[in-house]
Amino acid sequence: MGGVIIFDPNDPEVGFSVGDDQAANAYLDVENDALYITDLTNIIKWEGDAATNMQYTWRSAKLRSKRHINMGAGLVDAESYDSLVFKLYAEVDGVVTLIASLGVEDAEPFRLPGGYLSSTYQIEIISTDRIHSVAIGQSVFDLESEA
Repeated sequence: MGGVIIFDPNDPEVGFSVGDDQAANAYLDVENDALYITDLTNIIKWEGDAATNMQYTWRSAKLRSKRHINMGAGLVDAESYDSLVFKLYAEVDGVVTLIASLGVEDAEPFRLPGGYLSSTYQIEIISTDRIHSVAIGQSVFDLESEA
């Protein structure tokens, strides 16, 4: 099973993204700052036409707090919300557990499930949309500075 892995060496804190599509060839046009890939049938400009965006999965680094808390709200700022799934993982009793998986349709804060406490979290985004930022907090009031 193949795929693509994308990472930013200038910002290793960001992590990396993966995709299911396979790029047979790639060409970097340095003069125009454009990347083109091909699947042996089509030539596609990377980050070109939004209609040709490939689905990706991005997972954050582990986010740690000094004490056990419940992340109760989330917010995703994106260019569009055509295909955006937000997932929250937390380490509960030593086991990484999927806490929430939901479709995000707009830039409004959303509630996350309660009933657990953790000091270690990870966020995962599955989408074709360009994301500007993702935030989680104990309440929607924690997200005010992110909006």
